[in-house]
Amino acid sequence: MILDNIRFHHAKAIQRYLQRYPRLSFLFLPPYYPKLNPQEMVWQILRRNVTHNTYYPTFAKEIAAAKRFFKNAIVNIKNTPTSLILRK
Repeated sequence: MILDNIRFHHAKAIQRYLQRYPRLSFLFLPPYYPKLNPQEMVWQILRRNVTHNTYYPTFAKEIAAAKRFFKNAIVNIKNTPTSLILRK
């Protein structure tokens, strides 16, 4: 199983589980490697298009802008998330 390096993936309970089921093994992604974790690329595109150098007077307006971004976004799942484009 391929996992990111979030802290609870290394918990003692999970290590004990792996000992009980030796056929199961974990492969951990490097701490930060967006090309192996496509969701990181989506967040990067969101930040670039919604929050970068932009002031929102309230948190609600920032959330509304993020929701508009995702509503207008098209992700081509055949390629990487870098193919995320916006509808005009």
